[in-house]
Amino acid sequence: MTNNEPQLNKDSIEVFSRTAEELVRRAILESGQASYHRRAPNLSAVVLYDQAEAVIQKLLGVQPTSITAFLLLSAIAEGRLQFGSAIESLETAFSLGEPRSKKNLKRLARLRESMEWWQKLGLSPYHLAELGAYLTEVGVDAHCNDFRYTNAWLIETGIQTPEAMAGRFINLGAFTDFQVLANLVHS
Repeated sequence: MTNNEPQLNKDSIEVFSRTAEELVRRAILESGQASYHRRAPNLSAVVLYDQAEAVIQKLLGVQPTSITAFLLLSAIAEGRLQFGSAIESLETAFSLGEPRSKKNLKRLARLRESMEWWQKLGLSPYHLAELGAYLTEVGVDAHCNDFRYTNAWLIETGIQTPEAMAGRFINLGAFTDFQVLANLVHS
């Protein structure tokens, strides 16, 4: 059987692994995301996540049980706010032998909480960023005591009915346009 792909030896596998780790580390730094209530990553971070994922997929092609690869895939998915995929990759790493340490279990819980938060919000990270930009552009400040601008944006974009979203925002601690900006967009 002839394979046009070059075979990776132990040293090149290690290089792929280190390269992927470095790309993920740089993407996380570039994204400016915090550990909780992450926001949509910026374009330069997305490019780095894509590069890292391509390297990891090559690594998995020759080492399909690489715990490191699945941990990195989990970090990439988390950075992209794809929490279901992040959880799945972390669980795969556990099934391959990654210890269920206190740190890893806390991360798993944080991923589940984040996934639940975004589901409760009902907007994608990109839509939330757009809403934040709109609220900033129209000059929302602490004196805004209703959802006037948020409702206008929701109607304009046709994403959700304002009534449905108001209930979601209130459940997450935002009772006004200003609180949407402060508590949801910038949290």
